Amino acid sequence: MKKNLLAKISKGAVLALAVSCGLGLASCKGKDPAKTPTPGPVVTPTPGPSTPTPGPSTPTPGPSTPTPVEDQTGVFDEEDVETVQAYVLNDFEYVLKSVGDLNQFTGEVKTAIQSAYDAGKAAIEAATTVSEISAAFNAGKKAVMEAIPLANGFYSYSALSKIEKLDITGALEAYAVRNSITGMTLFESGAYQMFHERVTLGTENYIPSYGFGTLAEGSIDKSVSLNASDKYQSYYHTYDSNDPGSANYWNSKEAGVGDYYGYFVSSFYTTFMSATKDSYVWTPELANEARPIPLNMEGGKATKWKVSVKTGAHDGLKYNTCSTKEDRVNFNNRPVAAEDYLVPYMVLMNQNNKLSRGAEIANTKGVNIKGLVEYYNATKDCETLYDAEAFAKYASIKVTTDGDGVTWFEWEFTQAVNAFDAMTNVTSSLFTPIPAEFIEATTLEFFNGFSSDKAYTPADNSLSTGAYTLESWASDQEIVVKKNPNYVYADTKYAIEGVHTKILNALNNDPDAAFKEFLAGNLDACGITQNYLNEYKNDPRTRRAVGSSNFKLNINALSQEDWNKFFGKDGTVVKGEDNEWVCEPALSNPHFIQALSYAINRDLIADTHGSLPSVSFLSAAYMADAENGLSYNTTKQHQDAIERLLDGTTNGYDLQLAREYFHMALMELESAGLYKRGTKLNPTVIELELAWMYPSQENTYHAEVSQMFLDAFNDDFVTFDGCYKLELKFWSGPDYTNVYYDKLLVGKYDLGFGSISGNTYDINSFFETLSSDTTISGDFTLNWGKVTADPNADILVYDGVRWSFDALLTAVNSGCIVENGAIADVSVDDYISFDVTDVDNGDGTITSTITVNVADPSCVTVSVDYLVGFYQSVSVAYFEDVLGELSLPTVSEDGKTITYTITWAKSFIPDTVWAENNRMGYDLYVSYVVTIDGNEVFVAEEDYFDSYDFTFTQVADAE
Repeated sequence: MKKNLLAKISKGAVLALAVSCGLGLASCKGKDPAKTPTPGPVVTPTPGPSTPTPGPSTPTPGPSTPTPVEDQTGVFDEEDVETVQAYVLNDFEYVLKSVGDLNQFTGEVKTAIQSAYDAGKAAIEAATTVSEISAAFNAGKKAVMEAIPLANGFYSYSALSKIEKLDITGALEAYAVRNSITGMTLFESGAYQMFHERVTLGTENYIPSYGFGTLAEGSIDKSVSLNASDKYQSYYHTYDSNDPGSANYWNSKEAGVGDYYGYFVSSFYTTFMSATKDSYVWTPELANEARPIPLNMEGGKATKWKVSVKTGAHDGLKYNTCSTKEDRVNFNNRPVAAEDYLVPYMVLMNQNNKLSRGAEIANTKGVNIKGLVEYYNATKDCETLYDAEAFAKYASIKVTTDGDGVTWFEWEFTQAVNAFDAMTNVTSSLFTPIPAEFIEATTLEFFNGFSSDKAYTPADNSLSTGAYTLESWASDQEIVVKKNPNYVYADTKYAIEGVHTKILNALNNDPDAAFKEFLAGNLDACGITQNYLNEYKNDPRTRRAVGSSNFKLNINALSQEDWNKFFGKDGTVVKGEDNEWVCEPALSNPHFIQALSYAINRDLIADTHGSLPSVSFLSAAYMADAENGLSYNTTKQHQDAIERLLDGTTNGYDLQLAREYFHMALMELESAGLYKRGTKLNPTVIELELAWMYPSQENTYHAEVSQMFLDAFNDDFVTFDGCYKLELKFWSGPDYTNVYYDKLLVGKYDLGFGSISGNTYDINSFFETLSSDTTISGDFTLNWGKVTADPNADILVYDGVRWSFDALLTAVNSGCIVENGAIADVSVDDYISFDVTDVDNGDGTITSTITVNVADPSCVTVSVDYLVGFYQSVSVAYFEDVLGELSLPTVSEDGKTITYTITWAKSFIPDTVWAENNRMGYDLYVSYVVTIDGNEVFVAEEDYFDSYDFTFTQVADAE
């Protein structure tokens, strides 16, 4: 066996230090909702009819930390050591490969890298024990790393085209694969789906990220009836495993909520099937132009854009509701007003409303609409639904109506983009127009959901501009949508009159319940479950849905020390208790993880479940160039990133390799003192908990994958004749989201099944979910291992310098100041600060002195534009005004201080306010630019900088 393995190495087989994960979900329930782009990542349930079974959700900690022991090298035979040496030498070749083309470096750096590599290789070859081999590898890798200069300065690659960014994307993915932060992909989503003979699909061939066009382009033969209730015979009948309880996607990241929300909302643009029925095309929905119109185009890109939008007054666009409630019916057929386009932005981005999607947008590092973050920050204490005055001050969005009655929506991005990116970046179903009066009628708490007494359902508390309208919502029974006659394309698309979704509680105990419903003639479509796959996959009613997302086992590869830093008493992610979860040391060994990956027979899983075998992190739906239809997985950059997962294997599966890697990992773990070898009668047990979405998966995916792991590990060669044993535990919560919120997102797991989706047109932005910094990942980190903020965690090279994962990712998505390879902890405050003093002149005037402190005048230009004084008391409403004209600035000789003065009348503030000693102060408005390495890093043309309370001693007015 070993001889064969060494032969594989000599022929160029490669060793991966990590494995890939997946994201997204194709609907396999026959549901094909109105298609509006999904904003941001969402947690998604597993494909097929799997549903939760209520039960305990208390996490079960892993085994106790093994007692460290002395170096066990002496118990390894010579052949074992030679095998480890051969594998590690091959690993070391990939250390050099991770550096990239040596010609990108200067001659001196190139020589240093090659010398460090040669010395490291020689040290590994000279080592005679497993611990010496490991030490030589680590020292050699460190030497190679330190030979590469670190990135320093300001970097931004955001202006590059999608194709030009591919090398960065590939470098980021390769790093993520090497370091296990992509998880282990089990399969690419796909399903054999059966349709009732009365259903005519839009296309016979599944289109990734679009589907079969069932609702938008399909139809139902009304002469053919279902066995289901007569009430909705003409509707498309599908099912769901659980009731999400709400359609309020403004405050949810769950895919189930998004599915129902998607039925009744519209956006500026949408997608429909192409004329050739093999792809989809972008089409105006609420917009009128085929693409947004640039206002400051330069070099094919612009920051400022506009598009005309449909309204009731000009285009006859009206809202729709099926509610019969007296205080809701008046909104039916209400014309869409121009100001309704502003309302969702003002409400969602009001920080005090505490809506999760607003916070997510505020933390977006890439392209964003200028001013939304500033508005978000300014509304921390806003107790009204929105602050129109603050929105007008900060946000770049303007809605105007011209003399012809055409309404124009105008905005500015934080970065210049082309017309396609302008379209996709402004197209979000979160911002479908809505009257403020409707939200006030429902109250924000119950908007798109149930009222507290359930008297008002989501059908009453939602308003439709989309293809369908919520018709009824009976908790845990059924959810029904009806065709919206006011929809923009009501006459040409969505011929199917409605969709009836049955909440199928039987799935709690029977994973075949939905398919049985289909066979009984009660559903229009259903994915074929495992027990029926062989019988029905070749049925003429069956179609194949493929390629929308990947599902994976996410990995907790943290050491106990790092786990405590992230999740312990002083946790930077979640504060809990130190050692609340005990990490399994084996998972911090890259060869152990590689063995797990090689043990997964992906072809068998695909054949069993009707999915597709894959080791890739992303599915085919993710685009390197969406405008030209280039899937990222077809690019050389992606193929290079996953090369080490596939070479010499069958879709990443090789039982022999898995056993070799397990055996080598155990030797390394023993040598490191992390495990002590047991005996055949009392073996050392390595216990891993596998966390799943649904209880029913215990007898499907868990049973199948566990057997693969056990077959690979519990082998006499691997375990030194039975001195080790692998045991696997099953875990599932009562709802599929428990695996995310109770396990993956809080680090309390060993391996956890899951998938997230979103940003299919912007891969680099989606890679943010791989960061261990949750401010970058938006709290969507599913895999924990290397600290991605650390440039020394692994080798990541681009543009001839070395980076941390977070730094290069931020540089490509927006831009950042980098210090020694990591994102610098700097802000505008490090370059500019303000001192304010106030003197009461005793004559009814006050003199204020503003001193601007500039750290480096060579890179900072700044001016104070004006002072706005404000006051408010119990008896006097809030008031503000410009206090007067500032003096000309006085600049110090070294340019590091700039001083302004202003004298203003104390009578600006009424006596009442003085007497009541209430709020008074002023706001400083400044213009500044901080330029680093020739790039404008911090820029504000008119920025609210700070608020100062008056600091002088208050003196009573003279009598």
